[in-house]
Amino acid sequence: MLSGLPWFHKVTLLYLTNFQTTVTLPFFNADMTLRRAPTSQAEVKQDEYIDVIIRSFQSRDSHVVRTIFAESMGEMRVPFVYDVMRQAILYGLLLLLPAGLLNQVWPFWSFKLYIAVLIALLIALFVALHIGFSRYIQTCLHTDLDNVESTYLCQEKSHMWVAELDKKIIGMVALVPLDDHEVSFGKPRETVGRLRRMAVLPEFRRLGVARKLLDELLNYARKIGYEQVILLTTSAQQAALRFYPKHGFQLVSKRLANRALRGFYHYVYCYDLERRNKVS
Repeated sequence: MLSGLPWFHKVTLLYLTNFQTTVTLPFFNADMTLRRAPTSQAEVKQDEYIDVIIRSFQSRDSHVVRTIFAESMGEMRVPFVYDVMRQAILYGLLLLLPAGLLNQVWPFWSFKLYIAVLIALLIALFVALHIGFSRYIQTCLHTDLDNVESTYLCQEKSHMWVAELDKKIIGMVALVPLDDHEVSFGKPRETVGRLRRMAVLPEFRRLGVARKLLDELLNYARKIGYEQVILLTTSAQQAALRFYPKHGFQLVSKRLANRALRGFYHYVYCYDLERRNKVS
């Protein structure tokens, strides 16, 4: 093929051939088709984090997993306190009118006393909510997250995964069987798993990391025989309330988390693996 060409032409052709096979051109895909330019900053970031690895939890990940959980739960504190305090203040304001009327007909009653008591109760509630929330986080850190191996890796039909980017853990999720007190929504209990501890570091959100974690969990759940996966989230986790319905979960229950905590709700979502298998 190269016969009859001067030697310097042969060298040039061989160099260009080698160059083409070893260098990736920045504006072309692997098949040499033109690569579409990113249209937003989010797309640029998405392209940067496309190599996120989803792998099983290892013992060396324990400290990072606990940190991610504590940070993600800490973000719930403000909306949780806000929801409960808003309802408490509303009830207090609704009682202003009867308190004022009572002040007119009962001389021993003081409207100013009512206002002082209301403010004191609201302050006490505010402090109690913060203390209770901090204790909840510490309880979680000293139960299942204190010994992930025995809770998620040694239990039958349980597992935990982490998302890793450049050797840095940026997210996590776990799967466990239902507890005895949890509702299975008409399915045999052994066929229903529960998603727990889904969390992604704030700076790596909206990049598809949670979706990759969720896909890994659902594929594993299907493989080991689960027919449904349920999860519990709260009114303080607005991102979760948008994320799960978008990815096939159906809302099956909404209830007050506690009768004393008006304004704070628990949401239970369900993913039907059996139905999805038939569709696919």
